[in-house]
Amino acid sequence: MAGGEEARPGGGEVPQTSLEGHWGRVFCVGYVKETPSQLTQGVLSGEEPALLQDFWELSRDVGQFVGFNIMDFDLKFLMQRSIIHGVKPTNTPSFARYRSDHIYDVMCEWLQWDNRDHIRLDTLARALGVASPKGAWTAARCTTII
Repeated sequence: MAGGEEARPGGGEVPQTSLEGHWGRVFCVGYVKETPSQLTQGVLSGEEPALLQDFWELSRDVGQFVGFNIMDFDLKFLMQRSIIHGVKPTNTPSFARYRSDHIYDVMCEWLQWDNRDHIRLDTLARALGVASPKGAWTAARCTTII
């Protein structure tokens, strides 16, 4: 196979699309879950179907998902991978645009829902004068760990 391509299930070649739900894979999910009486955080890992089942079970009673670019990446990716593995979500988030009652996407809110614009989390953190929540994480470091 040519560089940058991988075998597709059933044969043939497709471009590497690790950041797209139809060919990518979930290796882990970090979370912080807040209820009126408790704050829990952790990392889910393991075989992808079991990891997805664990995530949806954990999110069963979540009223609002909060994150940066979670509408167009994280939750979308998790939903697509769940469909591929036949894992039924226990809490199906509404991907309705211009609303933040079920998904509060910090990037969408910052950009005032302008889908022609984009900002990186590190850039927004610097602009606001706060430390980046990503810390020293880079794509290269993730690749080394995985």
